[in-house]
Formats: sequence, C-alpha cells, structure tokens
Amino acid sequence: VLRVRADSWMPFNGDPAAEKPGYVVETLREIYRPLGIEVDYQVMPWVDALKAVEAGEADAVICADENESARMVRPNQTIAEPQFSLFVKKDSPWKYENLRSLEKVRLGAVEGYTYWSSIDGYIKKSTPPALKLFQGENPVATALDELTNGTIDVYVESRENDDGMVELS
Repeated sequence: VLRVRADSWMPFNGDPAAEKPGYVVETLREIYRPLGIEVDYQVMPWVDALKAVEAGEADAVICADENESARMVRPNQTIAEPQFSLFVKKDSPWKYENLRSLEKVRLGAVEGYTYWSSIDGYIKKSTPPALKLFQGENPVATALDELTNGTIDVYVESRENDDGMVELS
C-alpha cells in the first residue's frame, strides 16, 4: 500500500471517493496497480499531510514543491507543475503592479503552500487583516467563498484551478 495524502486541490487531486479524484491520483493508480500496489489516497489539511509524511505515517504528498518537501525524497520527473496567479472578482478594479500593490487589498492564500519567492516573502511578513490563510481539507473552496463574499479581495491560486474563479461576480 502506498499511503498518499494531500488537501483537495483539483484538477490534481480531489475527493478520494469520486470516480475522477484528480489526474495525479488517477496517474498514481495506473502506475502502481499493475505492480500490485494499492494507492491509499486520503484528504487532510496540507500542513498535516506534510507532517504525516515526515513522521512516517504516510508515504507521499501530492504537488509538494522543493521547498515544501525539502526533507523528502523527490522524484526525478514530475507529474504536475502548478503555475500560480492572483485572482480577483470579475468587477474588481484592482490590478497587480508589484508587491506594494498588495498592501491595498486583503490577500488570501493556503496555509503551508509555497507559491513563488516574492509572494512567499510577502505572505511571511503579512498579518491579518491584510492576509487570511486558509486551511482544512478543501481550502480552495473556502477561499473562493470568501473571495465571492468579499472577505478577501485577492486569492493566490494555480491557473490550472481557475474554473469558476475568473467568472466570479
């Protein structure tokens, strides 16, 4: 059994019970099934998933970058390489110019994620209400709700996961 953990982050990985739990989970199952290895994929908060692997309670996490998985064995070839963007509601007048332009908005991000070096630095030095960190098994859904409701103004997310974000009204 290969014990794989992550928070829900479609299209990479989502609901373990779904027919299509995400293309990374599906790929892992296709690779390991012929070898007689079952993929036990479970959803948990991201920080907990990283800790589970470091503690030996799980074998792998999905979509961890080199910073998040510095103490883990990394594959030579990756299945996915997320590209991140800043998302706003459709009617938002805000435009990204530089990191200083983020000082005018409430930024949302997922706790424990790394994005790109300059935004990671900004997140580390920011505090509420300028920054809201999301956690849990499906932090993306929570963040999108808060973006829609106006609790946050900008959300950092992968372009691959932009379904619905660009259409928020």
